[in-house]
Amino acid sequence: MIALYNDKEILLSEKPKEIVYDSKGNPKNASANLKPVNENSMTVSINGNTYTAFLKRKLDNTFKNLSIEEKMNNVLGFESKDGTKYVYFYSPTDPDTFKNAAYYNSVLRQKYLGVLELTNYDGKKYRLSSRYIYKRFSEAYRIYELRVKPIFSNNKKTYKTIIFNTRTNKELVDRDSAFWDYNEKGELIRLIGYSSFVGTYQFDRIRKDSKISGPFLKIFSWTFTYAALSVLLSFIIGMILALMLNDKLMKGRVLYRTLLIIPWAVPPSFLY
Repeated sequence: MIALYNDKEILLSEKPKEIVYDSKGNPKNASANLKPVNENSMTVSINGNTYTAFLKRKLDNTFKNLSIEEKMNNVLGFESKDGTKYVYFYSPTDPDTFKNAAYYNSVLRQKYLGVLELTNYDGKKYRLSSRYIYKRFSEAYRIYELRVKPIFSNNKKTYKTIIFNTRTNKELVDRDSAFWDYNEKGELIRLIGYSSFVGTYQFDRIRKDSKISGPFLKIFSWTFTYAALSVLLSFIIGMILALMLNDKLMKGRVLYRTLLIIPWAVPPSFLY
């Protein structure tokens, strides 16, 4: 279960039941609903199931007068009607649970919470926010979405997929190999192109961007150095061996020549 809270309310969500997996079996999308917790009784009903918080202290008038953050600091977990208990496991703001941070980051966040979308009772959606280093949920909404638009031509109805701005309620304009949107003044601005000529931009980056030019020059110089040394050393060693094997007074000269020529004469496939 996931419990979220702010200075106004406490929200609780069950384990996601709608999970979409990719071809490798990894979750790529999951969704669940958030329900508000009754702060006086610390209970919540989700999909017909009632959950009650079990606390560090008694649920009395003193507890009811606490702030929401203080109430959550006293929550040990939630218990369902059938006796199933969900114990408080981890919070990025609670030092007492930092021992569970490794499991949260490597398993829960990467495999499940990272793809989870929570829908509140008022229709707002929440996701783990990169703004808070994926440690907090924040409101998420799609500015652009794909829609299907009916088009009538010669008394025939066809359909066209368009990109729609949900905030301005306007369709993006597709022209000059790019998508254009309207700004606050009603003017068309270029968003992104799917075909464009960049000229010498990439070469300019090698020259101007130190993050690219530094490693590039090191690799470039080492490649030529390696090639030059390989040719030079091969020439020197080959010349020495050639002079030695051409010495008529050298014993076993034929055997040495045969041993040296075998690697070139025998096909590699034969050796394997």
